[in-house]
Amino acid sequence: MGFRTPHVRFTDYQPDAVAMARHNWRGAHGGEAEGAVLDWREPPADGRRYDLVVAADVAYEERFFAPLADTFSRCLAPGGHVILAEPSRPVAGSFYLMLRARGWLHQDTRRTVASNRGPVTVRISTFRQGSSAAIAS
Repeated sequence: MGFRTPHVRFTDYQPDAVAMARHNWRGAHGGEAEGAVLDWREPPADGRRYDLVVAADVAYEERFFAPLADTFSRCLAPGGHVILAEPSRPVAGSFYLMLRARGWLHQDTRRTVASNRGPVTVRISTFRQGSSAAIAS
């Protein structure tokens, strides 16, 4: 039994970032990926839901926390997961608290990675909506 090719959709507020993500996907995987400009304040109304949403470096301004959480809720399929990677900014802690207050459960891990400014500790979290059951690793 072979693996099914995943449906990949890149989004960003900046069109150039979407184009670059699609270009990098083609270079790394040889296939196409969908791309779309996304403003969290105006989540997509197409009703599409995804089993997995991956977001990186998105919890940087508190004014966007509620729209981002709403976008996660609208775009995540039942039983789906959000993987969120953040460079340990203090402000991101408020976003994590907001998600927990909205009933999201999560598990965290931290990794230190090299950057052009020296080592950076990245918080990688898996979130899901739901009951008190533990998140599968």
